[in-house]
Amino acid sequence: ENTGDGQNPGGNETVQDTRITLADAIGHGTDLNVAYTGSYVAKDYVEGTVYAVDAEMGKKFYIMKFTISNTTQNDVMVDNLTKGFKFKLTSGELSINGEKTFLMTDFSTYVGTVAAGQAVETVLLFEIPEGSVDKITEPTLEILIDDVLKTVKL
Repeated sequence: ENTGDGQNPGGNETVQDTRITLADAIGHGTDLNVAYTGSYVAKDYVEGTVYAVDAEMGKKFYIMKFTISNTTQNDVMVDNLTKGFKFKLTSGELSINGEKTFLMTDFSTYVGTVAAGQAVETVLLFEIPEGSVDKITEPTLEILIDDVLKTVKL
């Protein structure tokens, strides 16, 4: 990408990667690893045997799965709820804001301690029109941090 600023007349500019890891985004880049482990589409999301979230009529959930791993010898407290992160899923012309739920596994509202050397499975839910399911070919996840929208490395 040539920005035309004349700083590198050779034209071999390196494009700076402005993407952020989810661990860095939540302030735990040094002690946690947050890995995207895939996605699927479903009419509802069931957590355990007690709690479920159902998509509205004519919509489905696009569910992205993430594993939070503690890479240290110490327990790490995570509090995404008070940070109020906002997530957005984009793919082509599709742009969907993330749902905020009180599921124990909702990454956007996750509060808990990840024990040393342990991992926790979490999800992000995006409610999409049923007709748009096939349009999600290369999903991009964005996170709003301090009024700055950043693209997440998946």
